[in-house]
Amino acid sequence: MKDESKITAIHNAAILCQFEAVKILTEFGANVNIMGPDKITPLMDAARNGSQEILQNLLEKGVDVNHQDLRKSSALHEAETAGMIDILVKRGAKVNAVDVDGNTALHRRVNAREPNLLAIKKLVEAGADVNAKDDSGCTPLMRLSSVKESSVNPITIYLRSKGARS
Repeated sequence: MKDESKITAIHNAAILCQFEAVKILTEFGANVNIMGPDKITPLMDAARNGSQEILQNLLEKGVDVNHQDLRKSSALHEAETAGMIDILVKRGAKVNAVDVDGNTALHRRVNAREPNLLAIKKLVEAGADVNAKDDSGCTPLMRLSSVKESSVNPITIYLRSKGARS
C-alpha cells in the first residue's frame, strides 16, 4: 500500500530509521525492492539516512544492491559512512557505477558537505577508480579541490598517495 506520494510503509520506516518496523514488515513479506518516487528503493532510503541495521536487514532479504533510481544513483552513491560502504561492497555493490552526471560513489563522497576520510578509504580499497572523470571531466581530486581549499587536506594527501591526478 502506498500513500498519495507513492511512498510505502517500508519506505517510511527506512526513511525514519525505524529498524523494528522494517524488520516486522520484511518478516510479513513486504517487497524489499518496491520502488517509490523516482524509482527509489527502501535500501536507498536506508543508505541515505544512515541506518546500518536497516541496510543489513534489507540485504539479507535479497534486495537488489545495484538498483539505480531515475538519476542512476545507487545505494552506494548515497552511503556516507565506511561501515555502510563496507556492507554494500561486501554484498556486491559496483564501486565504479556512475549516476546520470557521471559521478561515482567516490565523486559523491569527496563532494559531500563533510567528506569522510574513512568512507573514501573504504571505496578506494574496494577498487574505486581515483581518476574516474564525471561528465564535466572532473576527477574526485578535482571535485575535492573545489570543496576544500587546502592541499594539505588529509583526503587530498590520501588520494594523491593512491595515484589520483588533478
